Amino acid sequence: MSCPDCRKKVIPEDSLWRCENCNKLHETNLPTYMLSALISDVSGNVMVQFPRELGDAIMNGISASDFLKMKEACQDPEELKEFLHTCTFKQHQILLKVRADGS
Repeated sequence: MSCPDCRKKVIPEDSLWRCENCNKLHETNLPTYMLSALISDVSGNVMVQFPRELGDAIMNGISASDFLKMKEACQDPEELKEFLHTCTFKQHQILLKVRADGS
């Protein structure tokens, strides 16, 4: 959940949401993605994070707000599990710039 103004993390406070960055209270929040993926090719593996809208493409074009509504409306956990399975283990064309860790 993020701040509608600055898109940084919000925390629940009473019936409102407090932004840790701009220190404002909001009645609503903005659901956002922060997806992590292990990407592999012939050169090795790398852990990558897909923040915000970049997660939409990974999640079959479904926004974080729509996914949250779907999750809340879902009566059958297997249905949600099946949807998530369709989002994983599929090919994507991604351009990464990776730097080897010096340690």
